[in-house]
Amino acid sequence: MTTDSASYSLNQWVTITASVLLGQSPAPGASVTFAVTEPDGSAVTKTATTDTSGVAVAKLRVKRNDPTGTYGVQAHASLDSAIFGDATSSFDVVL
Repeated sequence: MTTDSASYSLNQWVTITASVLLGQSPAPGASVTFAVTEPDGSAVTKTATTDTSGVAVAKLRVKRNDPTGTYGVQAHASLDSAIFGDATSSFDVVL
């Protein structure tokens, strides 16, 4: 799982991308839940479905009144009740 940048300013868009594989092959149609935790502990959840390449993309806008600091991201992927696993990442929001 990756974000398109390591840091963002207020009012910018964050693009989060996760690749899901079944063995060595892409897993199209998998559901990926992205949980983004803000520095103050509040959380936002986004859900995306993988494309034919096994890639899921979620976009999140950092609002003007959101807190600055480090945001945690957790991705959870599943397909037909099978759990593929979790991944974690983070990004910073600066003034």
